[in-house]
This record gives sequence, C-alpha cells and structure tokens, in this order.
Amino acid sequence: MTTRRQVAAAANSANPTDKTNDNHVLTKPVEELSKPPRVQFSLNLPLSGKHLVSALILRLILIAVGEVVDKYLHVPYTDVDYHIFTDAARYVRKGFAPYKRDTYRYTPLISYLCLPNLYVHDSFAKVLFSVVDMLTSLVVYKIALLFSTPKLARISSLVWLYNPIALIISSRGNADSIICGLVLLTLYYRLHNKSLLTGLFLGLSIHCRMYPLIFSLPIFLSYRSYRERTRLVLGTLLSLGSLTGIFYYLYGDEFIAETYLYHLSRTDVKHNYSVHFLSQYLNVSSPLLKFVPQLVLQVVCSVRFFNINDLPLCLFLQTYLFVTFSPVLTCQYFMWYISLLIPILPTIVHIKQIAVRFAIWVAIQLLWLVPAYYLEYRGVDVFIYVGVMSAAFFLINVNIIVKLVQFYQPMKKVL
Repeated sequence: MTTRRQVAAAANSANPTDKTNDNHVLTKPVEELSKPPRVQFSLNLPLSGKHLVSALILRLILIAVGEVVDKYLHVPYTDVDYHIFTDAARYVRKGFAPYKRDTYRYTPLISYLCLPNLYVHDSFAKVLFSVVDMLTSLVVYKIALLFSTPKLARISSLVWLYNPIALIISSRGNADSIICGLVLLTLYYRLHNKSLLTGLFLGLSIHCRMYPLIFSLPIFLSYRSYRERTRLVLGTLLSLGSLTGIFYYLYGDEFIAETYLYHLSRTDVKHNYSVHFLSQYLNVSSPLLKFVPQLVLQVVCSVRFFNINDLPLCLFLQTYLFVTFSPVLTCQYFMWYISLLIPILPTIVHIKQIAVRFAIWVAIQLLWLVPAYYLEYRGVDVFIYVGVMSAAFFLINVNIIVKLVQFYQPMKKVL
C-alpha cells in the first residue's frame, strides 16, 4: 500500500526541471503524482491460509469446549449475555420487543443477529462473533501499515488473530467483537480521508454502544475543511439517526430507556473491576467523582491528540481512559481498547517495559478473580479485599496509560 507520505515524497521529487540519470526530463505531471491514493479495501487477508484455518479451528474448539463446560461444571463458560441475546431473539421472532426479556439492554440489532440460533444451531451467533473477530485482523493490518512496515503490520494482525482475550470473549458469545470492528473501520476510513464513510461507521458504532460517542470530538477536529466536517456530521446523523428512528418507531421509549439511559446509571457490586466498586457497595459514590474526571480527561485528550497522525493513539487513549475510570468495568470492556492498541503496537518503543506492566496487569486480575468468585458464587463477604484489588488495578492502568504516551513514536506518518 502506498502511504500518503510516499505520495508526497514522490510529488516533491517530480520537479519539471529535474532530470533522470539518462538526461531525459520527467514528463509525468506533478498534479497526477499529488493525488491521494485511491482507497481499495480488499478482503484478501495479509495472512496465510494456514493461519486463518488454525485461527478458525481454535475458535471452534473453544466454542465446543464451552458447551461441555456449561453442561458439567459449576462455573459456566458461555457469557450470560449470550443467553439473554438468544431469549430476546425468541421474543423478536414472536413479534414482541427484545426488551420483554428481562435485562436485555442492547440494540435490537443484536437480537436479530441471534435469530439463526433458533433455526440453525444455538451456537450460531458464537461462530458469527468469532468470524467477525477474525476479519477484524484485516482492519488491524491496514491501519498498522500506515504507521509501520508491512512485516510489523502483519505481526500486529497476527497478535489480534491469536489474542487470548478476544478469542475467549467472542467464543463465549459476547457481541463486542462487532463494536471493535466498527470502531476500527471508523478509524480506517478517517485515516484515508473518507469523511462520509467515517461518519456512517461512527454513527453505527454509537448506535451499537454509547462509548464511541467520545470519538466524535477528535475526529471532527481532525478534519480542517468545512466541507469534510459537514460530510462527517451528515454521515453520522444518517446512520445513527436512521437506526435510532427505526427502532424508536418499533419499540418506543423502552428502546431509549433500555439501550441508552440505563447505562448512565448502571452499578454493579458483584463482578466489577472498577475503582468505584467499594464506594458503590457502601452507597457513598458521588456522581461528581464518577463523571467529571471522565469528561475532563476526554476533552483534554481530544484537544491534545486530534491531529491525523496522532488520531489512532487518541482513540486508544480515550477508550482506555473511559474504561479505566468507568463506574462499571468488566473483562469484555478490555477488548474495546486492546482492539485499538494492537494496530499501534509497532509505534511503541521500549515495548519490554510495557510487557512487564502488562504482566502486572494480568497478575492483579488473577488476584482479583479468586475473591470475586467467592463473593459472587459463594456469597462470602470479601468486599474489602475485592475493593483493594480494584484500586490496585486502577493504578496499574493509569501507569500503563502514562508510559504508552511516553513511548509512542510512529515510524511513518499518514500526512
């Protein structure tokens, strides 16, 4: 793929007065060389068939093992949300709202995607989410290629393909692989200056999950012309407005309340990594402490890193900060920022220092999981211990954020 930097370099070298070594004047017009590269999103993955087959087999094995675990072990493998998706699909099939299924608080699109669970096989959507997870590796490669070499971009693609967190979460039946793919497509088309497509995918992302709304400001600021900003806004309103309007027409206020408003006041005192865990349990949490730091950090990050060459880092930091400071934090949220981290991994120097911190990040989670199991499944009073480990998890996340900003150094620039 020809990067914009390479195109610019070619244009600069094409001065009409310059001559080639055989004394022939270059006749190709500068204007022709200055045209931006045409975006051609090929579905040919930059990976060998062996990798694709092995990655698919690995996901199918995890899905099959999950079925056995669910049947014979006390702690299920399948995400509880997957059963909720399938139950919601049953209501949709009968002509009711998916929200008739208690605790269904997602876009109705997910329940429609799970309809084949009722007709084909009850694991159909798990396979679908896993395939989307695999295809996301293509977008990872395309983004990483703009900032690094083809070899490093391919490594980034493989890291996503075999990422254990993504593997487990998608094979458990969690639909977040879809939102990760949509967010990465939003970033991809912005890096290729396709403002209308950027807006369409941004709106679709916001419809599926509210958190991509935080990307609106830096993406808007990254466009300099009024025309491109207008196209971005129109694309966003078109996809977000159309889907929201259709489902509001079908399901009314219940759709708005369950899909969006519920998440603004959600609390969880059983399986929650958040630093707010203990204060929520003690019922002393303050809305000011929950949302003001979030708002300030998002605005500062947007204004500081909205430049097109820093935009991948910006979206990653925004997501990491959003998840880290969120009142509710579960393991599926890790996919949100890991999907944005992997494409920029080649731009991180001192990667060993990040690896050490990541090992600490994993260790703290394991120390959190043991008492969390006894709290949720055995009813043992270990709230204080879980709260302490949640605070430790918060601190290591903050440290990782600081170091990633310090170690960020792209090899190439988009513009």
